[in-house]
Amino acid sequence: MVSKQRAHTALVSEQDFVAAQTIRSHRGAHDGTTRRYLFTGLLRCGLCGRRLESHWINQRPGYRCRHGHTSTQQPTDRRRKILYLREDHIIARLADHPRLPSGIQTPHDLVALLHKRKITIVCDQEQCTPTTERSAQVNLRGS
Repeated sequence: MVSKQRAHTALVSEQDFVAAQTIRSHRGAHDGTTRRYLFTGLLRCGLCGRRLESHWINQRPGYRCRHGHTSTQQPTDRRRKILYLREDHIIARLADHPRLPSGIQTPHDLVALLHKRKITIVCDQEQCTPTTERSAQVNLRGS
C-alpha cells in the first residue's frame, strides 16, 4: 500500500526510479544478447503473493514463482508446485479480459496501461487477473 503522506524526502526522483526499473527489465544473456521482460514488477503469485521473477525458458521470456523456496533449502513434502508462465500465454490470457479496456493494440500498449493505472496481475496456473495493489493484498490475505 502506498502512503498518502511522505515519510521523508525522496532519495531519487520518480523519473530516475522509472528509468532504473526499465534497465532492470532488460537482462543480458550469456550469448551477449539482451532479453526483455515486458511484465517485470507487474505480476504476483496468486498462491503466495510474491512477485513473479523474470525467467528465460525454452527460448522465450517467462515468469516463475518458487514460493520462497531456493536451492539452498530442503524440499518439504507439502511443497507447492512452482508456477511457470510464458509471456505470450499471459498476453493471451489478458487479451479479452473483462477488467481491461478493449482495443489494446500491442503488448507494449497493455503494459503501459497497467503501469499508468497501477494495475497488478495476479496469476495462478489457470488464470491471470488484473487488480489494484490494495485489492491484491486483500484477496491474498483472504485465501
